[in-house]
Amino acid sequence: MKKSIFILAALLAATVLNAQTYTIVSRSNDTIKLQSNKVGDALKSIIPGKTSDIDNNFRLIEKEENGKKSLLFIEFTQVLEKIFISYETDMVHAGDWDVKTYGFSDIYSAVKRVNAILLKGNLLGMEIEIYQRPEIFKDIINIDGIEFPSPIKVQAFENKTAQDVLAKKQEKFAEIYKLGLTEDDISSTESEANECYIAYLLLTGNFDISADRTLMTDLCNKDRAMELKAKYNEKQLEYLAKGHDSRLNKYAK
Repeated sequence: MKKSIFILAALLAATVLNAQTYTIVSRSNDTIKLQSNKVGDALKSIIPGKTSDIDNNFRLIEKEENGKKSLLFIEFTQVLEKIFISYETDMVHAGDWDVKTYGFSDIYSAVKRVNAILLKGNLLGMEIEIYQRPEIFKDIINIDGIEFPSPIKVQAFENKTAQDVLAKKQEKFAEIYKLGLTEDDISSTESEANECYIAYLLLTGNFDISADRTLMTDLCNKDRAMELKAKYNEKQLEYLAKGHDSRLNKYAK
């Protein structure tokens, strides 16, 4: 039985991985022929840290997901919040572009540490390497052959990330203790946001009794919701209901 579950999980993982692939079609600006309009040039001229254009600071990437293909135009800016920008078209709807910016945090999330000074990974089909240098030197980022100084030290980013995570945990614990909740309350209701939301509506008198209850029956356990209603107060249930299925909002008056 365990072996069967493992095989199914492996097949599922393989399917997910294969459902989305990226292939670099061109690394040549001559092939892509991207040329900003005057407004775009004016805006980019005021971006701090913007480097001068070079012949290979663009990429054209083909994306295939669930049998459907799209194209991504990639423009490198090498700025902290915009190391590169992707413009994606589904090749069907003219003028419909999905624009995303990729900053240092996106780059860092795509790599894993190989050793004390090297991190490697892949993003949108482009190989990424980050080389850490001594404190007085800038770290180096290499994305698909384009190499440039990192806008932030990896160590500084990791330290700040750790501090932010700790601050959020402290903020969360302060909030739950203020509400009179315990860590056991949080863990025991972790998968019961739907039940907590229905309990909250019932307790506050905001449950719409005229609504068809089929959906509610499918999404949560009514008996458990009644137990939670008797155990927690209004503020506690409101907090514990965070992340509930938005479809349950139909039951609110």
